[in-house]
Amino acid sequence: MAMEVWNILDENGNKTGKTMIRGIDKLPEGFYHESVAIWIVNSENKLLVQKRSSNKKRYPNMWAMTTGAMNIDENMNQAIIREVKEELGIDIKENELIYTGVLKGNTAFINSFIVKKDIDLKELILQKEEVSNVEWNSYEEIEEKYNNDEFVPHWWEYIKNDIKKYFN
Repeated sequence: MAMEVWNILDENGNKTGKTMIRGIDKLPEGFYHESVAIWIVNSENKLLVQKRSSNKKRYPNMWAMTTGAMNIDENMNQAIIREVKEELGIDIKENELIYTGVLKGNTAFINSFIVKKDIDLKELILQKEEVSNVEWNSYEEIEEKYNNDEFVPHWWEYIKNDIKKYFN
């Protein structure tokens, strides 16, 4: 796996000119890194959710949307296209991305996207280190997972209202 180098951002999301290496450096207190998240929505208005691998340090065996950190040498579109390809084996084109905004999390500024796409789950190639399962869920089914402590809590809290307007 290639070394990931992240930009360090201040509390307003501005680049500080400093970087960190994932897994080696510790993010300084009060600073942030850049990340991306995407919801893939099918023609039935269901969202693709993925179950995090049991060997993940943070939130093992919990459901989430596809997320990941941005490397210093990529923009947010490149980062989310890379993450979706790595974790699910799905090719997303830049012109399919719908940017929904940026949200300030605990340690990251999360650039959020939606892609409207019908995908056969049997055709996905899951990155076993990251993902153990995938499902199509309705907005309400994800709320239920969240209420049962099965969905990564802060990710759903940050994004749930942001994506509601994209449903019919």
